[in-house]
Amino acid sequence: MSTNRKILGLLTAADLTALLLCLFAAMVFWFFNAMSHHDYTGEISYPIKIEYPTDNLIPVRPLPDRILLNATGSGWDILRKSFQFGVEPLLFHPRGIPTKKRFTADEILPPLSHQFGDIKINYLLSDTMDLDFDYVGKKQVVVKLDSAHISLADNYRIVTPIYIEPDTIMLTGALKEIEKTPGILYLSLSHKKLKGAFSDDVPLIGFNRSLVNSNVQSVHVGFATKRFISVSKSFPLCQLNFPEGITILQKEDVKVDFLLAEDNEELFSKTELKVCVDYLKQNSDGKTLIPVVVNVPSYVKSYTITPAAINVYYTE
Repeated sequence: MSTNRKILGLLTAADLTALLLCLFAAMVFWFFNAMSHHDYTGEISYPIKIEYPTDNLIPVRPLPDRILLNATGSGWDILRKSFQFGVEPLLFHPRGIPTKKRFTADEILPPLSHQFGDIKINYLLSDTMDLDFDYVGKKQVVVKLDSAHISLADNYRIVTPIYIEPDTIMLTGALKEIEKTPGILYLSLSHKKLKGAFSDDVPLIGFNRSLVNSNVQSVHVGFATKRFISVSKSFPLCQLNFPEGITILQKEDVKVDFLLAEDNEELFSKTELKVCVDYLKQNSDGKTLIPVVVNVPSYVKSYTITPAAINVYYTE
């Protein structure tokens, strides 16, 4: 098909292409010329950095990272600032913090204007800027684990000291938050129905992490558990330090329920025990005595005796 075919009876396709290229070149020339020789005014969202002494002050609310302003300058400068081509953030050094928290446009604009080069900042779109700082505080706190709130499997108990490393940490952050933080932080285990040995890293809780940092993010916790069982035995009562004419009415054996670790059951079955009442250890009512197991093994967690009190009988 011939490219010399006329369009609308006036121009060939080649003529139209040439015309469009000329129009495009003219528009580009006009655009570049206008951008270079005329001033423009526009609104710009520009990056800003708040400068403060980080060694003794800390922001308690997020700091603004952009500022809205109205500026006048050459087209190219306005375009470059608008799209942030190779620009550095404006630096603002607030005075009077942490006591002073609100800064007006009149306070913010002058130190920013000289950083904008050939562009004139006409005004800020916001009349004020709120900055909330606090002094940096430090506190050393103790880390503990409340064994009463550990979820153990049925009949399991902790049988070793609870190991925590480190058991003391250093908190650093906003002074007001540091002062509200207790001197003891209690850990919380998310694990359920624990049995056997436990050894794991546990995250720290109990303080506002957005404003307070710790020198460690977690501590290592370790302890061992064992399954406990109840073993029942019956014993005759022995009498200690009873004077003549005084005895006890209890003639039947007493029942003792022992709580001990399951792995000590065989050893316990071979242990000789006795249950006694001592006349010199009467209850305050002067009529009953409390029976006790003599030389109970250290691995026995606890025991209960039925009946819990023995009546004294005076024969004379």
